[in-house]
Amino acid sequence: MPQTSPKKYHIYNPRSNMWIQATEAEMPERDSPNWKALTGGGGTTTNLSPKGRPYTEHTYQQVCWHPKRQRFFISTMKKGFFKFDVPDRTLTPIESPDAFVRCQSLSYDKANKVVVSLATRKVDKYRQAVLPWMLDVETQKWRKMNPKGQAPVGQTAGAWATFWYDPEHNVHLLINCVRRDRHELFDGGVTEVWAYRYKNAAD
Repeated sequence: MPQTSPKKYHIYNPRSNMWIQATEAEMPERDSPNWKALTGGGGTTTNLSPKGRPYTEHTYQQVCWHPKRQRFFISTMKKGFFKFDVPDRTLTPIESPDAFVRCQSLSYDKANKVVVSLATRKVDKYRQAVLPWMLDVETQKWRKMNPKGQAPVGQTAGAWATFWYDPEHNVHLLINCVRRDRHELFDGGVTEVWAYRYKNAAD
């Protein structure tokens, strides 16, 4: 998968067990605002490189693979979504709603050929609920989904969540870390597992 860093992108080939440098190294000018943002402890900048690539991001669950198009979809915290086409090694931004700011979880729905990504909505002062969106991989257009019933809720629900697609059961699985009080970093290791089905493959 592509790995975002201040230097370059790499692709790992599991068949040959080798890394391939997919792009030339591209560093911000030393002592520039971008350089200071990347080396000052936060590790991120809202600006793109001269070639339009994100310099760096925290790498939580933020990449999914489209096998037919040989393409990765990448979510970043501050610079939105991108698609990385492996054959020609190009990175292109995808216009995305403001709802995705600081949200990174996404997975590719093989049965329905869409990307499902998680945004959030505020529940109260400290908690938020997960709100799924769908990206049509053909038109590159987003559509907000409004599932009925309960939704995962937590202080960081949907923001850095482990989220993947189970093709055997045609569901997206989400691990939601539960927190009770703001001063608690983790709720004693308590987590929830949620399943979300975009739609039945036969529909």
